[in-house]
Amino acid sequence: MNPKICSFNKYQERSFLVRQVTDNEKIEMVLDYVFDNYHQGVLVEDAASMLCMTPQTFRRFFKSYTSRTFKQFVIEVRIRSACRMLLQGEKNVSEVAYACGYRTASHFIRQFNDIIGKTPLRYQREDRTED
Repeated sequence: MNPKICSFNKYQERSFLVRQVTDNEKIEMVLDYVFDNYHQGVLVEDAASMLCMTPQTFRRFFKSYTSRTFKQFVIEVRIRSACRMLLQGEKNVSEVAYACGYRTASHFIRQFNDIIGKTPLRYQREDRTED
């Protein structure tokens, strides 16, 4: 990444040129980026570039405003989305994993279990029995 070149979409460019963007607006841009792209590869380098920051500076900035690392935030967004998909019951666990941006179902299951406290299949089955 060339630190002198920042990648902006047309809205971000106008915003940076017209006025100083507040930290809250910067966080909003990053959150929009994550929510729009969590099912693909979401890289800290891309998020940092959006704000013309180095990855290291971006990581500190993001954690100071969200109290979590960027990586942890992306994982949480993916797992929340997975919960919704599992409750809809239209996809199996592997399909949900891939739809949420995981390359392997085993990695997804491990992270899901770490955050939710149960496997995706158990989560899905328990919800069905509660109805």
